[in-house]
Amino acid sequence: MGKRSAKLLSFAALIILMVCVTESYSCMSFRVTAKDGNIMIGRTMEFGVDSQWKLAVVPRNMQFTSPAPGGKNGLTWKNKHGYVAVVGWGMDTMVSDGLNEAGLSFGGLWYEPGVKYQDVAPGEESRALAQTMSGAWILGNFSTVDELKQAVTEIKVFGYVVPALHMSPPAHGIIYDANGKCVVMEFGDGKVNLYDNPLGILTNAPDFPWHVNHLRQFIGMSDENPKARDMAGVKLIPTGHGAGMIGLPGDLTPPSRFIRLGITTHFADKPENADKALNVSQHIVNAFNIVSGMVVERSPEGKILARETTQFATFRDLKSKVFYFQTYENLDLRKVDLRKLDFAGDKVKFINMYGDGQSVKDITDSAK
Repeated sequence: MGKRSAKLLSFAALIILMVCVTESYSCMSFRVTAKDGNIMIGRTMEFGVDSQWKLAVVPRNMQFTSPAPGGKNGLTWKNKHGYVAVVGWGMDTMVSDGLNEAGLSFGGLWYEPGVKYQDVAPGEESRALAQTMSGAWILGNFSTVDELKQAVTEIKVFGYVVPALHMSPPAHGIIYDANGKCVVMEFGDGKVNLYDNPLGILTNAPDFPWHVNHLRQFIGMSDENPKARDMAGVKLIPTGHGAGMIGLPGDLTPPSRFIRLGITTHFADKPENADKALNVSQHIVNAFNIVSGMVVERSPEGKILARETTQFATFRDLKSKVFYFQTYENLDLRKVDLRKLDFAGDKVKFINMYGDGQSVKDITDSAK
C-alpha cells in the first residue's frame, strides 16, 4: 500500500473512532427475480470516508488462514471456487460483497455497534474465523445456501480488530444462491444466527427479525389509489397518483430504508429477463442513493469530518455470473464477466473501481 493510501486510511481511522462507533450506516441489499428465472442482486455501499475500495479477482485453490485470538493461526482453507469481490481498508481479504463462479453471492453490511461475536475457547483456534474474512470464506467454499448452513456450525466467528480502523467492525451478512435461496447471517450474545430470508432484502441495525416484524406496520401500502369518500356530505378524492403509498417512510435510516425496499421490491413489475432485471435494479438503487451533503458528521467545533454517500452500487447476475458496478463519481455501468476470467491462476488480481471519468453520449448529429 502506498504512502498516500496509508495516510488516507490513518485519517479515516480517526474519523471512524470519533463518529462511527455509535452510528449505523445505510447500506442495503435486495433481489430481483425475472420471469425466466434469472436473479439479479443489487447492493449499495454507504460510508462517510474513503475506504480505498477495489475489485479483487481471487482464483481457485488459493490458500487462506484466518487469524485467531491471542495472535495464533485460525481456520485454514483452500478455495473451491474463484470469485470477484469488493475489498477495502487495505485488507485484500476483507470482502464487502462479491460473486463466485458457482453463482453464490455475499454482501457484508454495517450492523449494531458493540455486537458480541463468538468466543473462541483455548483449543478452538483451528475453528476461529475473523469476521472480516467471513465473506472470503463463504465465497471460496460454497455454491449454495444449504451448503453454508451445514458448515457454519463448525466455525467460531470472532471480532477481529482491523489495523486501519483500530476497531472491530460490527457486521452482518446476506447470502444468495442461484437457486433463489437467501439467508441473513447475524451475531448476538456470542451466537451465530442464520435466518431464512424469502424477502431477499437487508439494511443495517436493528436485527433482521426486528425489521421483519416492523414491516407489519406497512401492510396497508397499495399500488392503487384509494377510492373517493363522502365525509359529512363533502366528497373527498385523492390529491394525486400514489396516494396508496401515503405513509411510506422516506428518511435515510436503516429501518425506514428496509420498509421502503420491501415495498418497492414487492410492487415493482416483474422483469422478463436478466437485462430487464438489471434495469429494474438500477432504478431501485437510484431511488435510494444518498447525495453528498445530506448526511454529515461534525466535530464539536462544527467542522465536517465525514459526508456519507452511496460510494458504490453493485449488481450481480447469479445465473450468467456477471458482476456490475458503478461509483458515486462515475455512474457508468461497468461489468466483469466471471465466465471469461481465468480462476486457475496462482495470485489475486485487482481491478480499479475509480479514476475513469463519466462518459456522456453525444447524439446531436442524430437529429433528422
